[in-house]
Amino acid sequence: MDGLTLHAFRRIMFFSVEEAALYVGKVSPEAWRMYENGEAAVPEETMELVAHLLRWYEDTYSGMLGSIETHSHVAMTWYATIEDWLEQPGNRKVREIFSLGCIKAMWRPCQAVVARIAADFFGKVALVKFDLDLYSRWLDGRKDNTEMRGLWARHMSDSRGEGGSRGKRRKRKRGLKIDGVLLSALRQYLFLSVEEAALLAGSETPEEWMMYEGGEKTIPENVKESIKSLLKWHAAMFDGFKEMALGNEEDDVLDFEKEEFDADNDGCAEDNEECRCSECGNNDNKYGKAIGVAVEEKQGVLRSINGDSDSFTEIADLGEIQGELSESDENDRSEDDENDDDGDDDGPIFPLLWFDTVEDWLNSPGATGDVNHYDVSVAMWRSYQSAMALAANDYYDELSLVKFDSKAYAKWLGGREDTDEMRVEWTFDALYEKADTENNEEQVLL
Repeated sequence: MDGLTLHAFRRIMFFSVEEAALYVGKVSPEAWRMYENGEAAVPEETMELVAHLLRWYEDTYSGMLGSIETHSHVAMTWYATIEDWLEQPGNRKVREIFSLGCIKAMWRPCQAVVARIAADFFGKVALVKFDLDLYSRWLDGRKDNTEMRGLWARHMSDSRGEGGSRGKRRKRKRGLKIDGVLLSALRQYLFLSVEEAALLAGSETPEEWMMYEGGEKTIPENVKESIKSLLKWHAAMFDGFKEMALGNEEDDVLDFEKEEFDADNDGCAEDNEECRCSECGNNDNKYGKAIGVAVEEKQGVLRSINGDSDSFTEIADLGEIQGELSESDENDRSEDDENDDDGDDDGPIFPLLWFDTVEDWLNSPGATGDVNHYDVSVAMWRSYQSAMALAANDYYDELSLVKFDSKAYAKWLGGREDTDEMRVEWTFDALYEKADTENNEEQVLL
C-alpha cells in the first residue's frame, strides 16, 4: 500500500487527515501527510489496520445490500457525532473488549457505508440524524437496541411523509427529498470539501453551505439537481472502472504472458477470436472503452449541472482511452514477462490514472476545461476521484492507482504530441517502473 492508495482509501472511509492520524496511525497529522505524499514509508501496522477497516466496510456494505433491495423505502440512522455513535448498545459491549481508540476508528467508516448505500439507492433510502432526546422520548422506557433505533429512524422518516406507515404507503414521486443530512453524506461520498461544495452552489460561502447541511437554511433546487447529476456521473465512472476490472479478471485481457497478445505472431489465423494481434484485427480493447461508453449514454447528465454547456461532455474521453494499450507496448511487456518464471500473481495490473489536482485533470487532451465553469469542473473531478478510489478498493487485485506527474510525463514525452493514448502508455510504464522498484527493494531487504 503506497501513499496514493492510502490517501484514496482514507477518503473512501471519510477520515480527515487529523482523524486518520489520531485513530488509525496514532501519529501526528504531519507524519500522516508524509505517508500519503510518499515522503515516508507507510508502517506495516498502519497498513494492516487500514486493511481491517476496509474489510469491515466491505462486509458491512455487502451485508446491507440484500435487505435494501427488497424494500421500497428504507430509513437509516445517521450518527453525526462520534459521541452518539459510541453510545450505541452494540458498541458498549465492544468497548469492553477493545480499546476506545480502536472503536473510535470505526465511526467514520460506518458513516461511509451508510452514505454509499444512500447514493447507490438514491430515492429509496432516507437518512435520519440521531437525536438522543427525541429517541429517548419515543423509546419511552423500552429497551434500547439496534432494532429499536432502526424502528425510530423509520418512524421519523414516515412522519416527514417519506414512507407511509402500517402498510398503507403514501403515493409519492420517485425519490426522497434531499435534506441537510443526506446532503452532508453525499457531499462526503463525492469527495467534496465544504469549500468545494459551496463553490458548486454559486454565491454561497462555506458557512452558508453548512447551514444547508444543518437544516438551518433551505437547500436551493439547483444544488439538489447538481448533486443528483454528480451521482449519475459518479455511477457512470464507477461502472466503467468495474468493466475494466472484470475484463481483466474474466478474459485476462492484459495477461502479457499469453502468446495471443504478441503482435508479431506469424501463426495467427484471421478467424481466431481469442487473438488480438494486428492480423486478427481483434485488438479493440472493449473493456478499456467501457468508461467512454458509459459516459456517452449519460451525456445529458453533465449538461444538467450547468445549463446547456458542452464544455464538460468530453471530460471522460480519457476513460475511453484509459484501457487502450498499443500493440508495440503489449509486445514489449510480453518479452519482459517471459523472464518471470515464479508463476506468482504480481498484483494489480491495470493502472488507473489519478489526477491530484483539478488543473491536471482538465488539461488532459480529452478533457479540455472551461475557466468560466471552474466550479462544475472541481465537483466532477472530485466525483471522478471518488469513483476511481471505490473501484480500486472493490477490485484491489485488478486495478492500481498511478498518480499523474506532469514533470515526469513531460520528460518521458520528449517533445512528442500529448495525447490520451500517450498518457495511458506513460501510465503503464509508471506502473511497471514502480513494480520494479518495489521488487528491487524487497531483494535488498532479503
